[in-house]
Amino acid sequence: MKHSTDRAGTLAHKEWIPGQCLCGTVRFEIKFPARWAWHDHSRHSARAHGASPVTYVGSWTKRFRLLSGEESVDRFRQEDQEATRHFCLDCGTPVYYTRDKSPHMVNIPRALFEESVGREPRYHIRFHDRPEWSYGGEPLKALKNYPSVMQGRPKKRQKNPFEEE
Repeated sequence: MKHSTDRAGTLAHKEWIPGQCLCGTVRFEIKFPARWAWHDHSRHSARAHGASPVTYVGSWTKRFRLLSGEESVDRFRQEDQEATRHFCLDCGTPVYYTRDKSPHMVNIPRALFEESVGREPRYHIRFHDRPEWSYGGEPLKALKNYPSVMQGRPKKRQKNPFEEE
């Protein structure tokens, strides 16, 4: 974190927080703090990112600016969601998306920022729509000899009443 504490103990921060795509071609920034942050469990975001959930940061469009790589940003129009997803042509990173019903907002994957954006994700959007394979909050334990790997217990198999024993 590049934030520090001043003599009064208050959090000092940059006015603008930088972010970028995987290859660094597309660089952008948002004004601190972000408007809000959330975990999106929808199937649309899972497909767009190849993961579930996707954590987003919302910012007012007037507090978002592209710094470089604008020519490397392409878009995919998702008509059924009335949304437009923007991504880097060089590395494929989803950079941001916008929705027709909130043209004043831009939604950016949280992972594209290395620094604090001033908001912690406290909301879970479309939790009921999450894929059956996604993490549902079950207890985890460290895998033996691999402390950075967390392991869930296998789900109990439902007994089929029509299956012979």
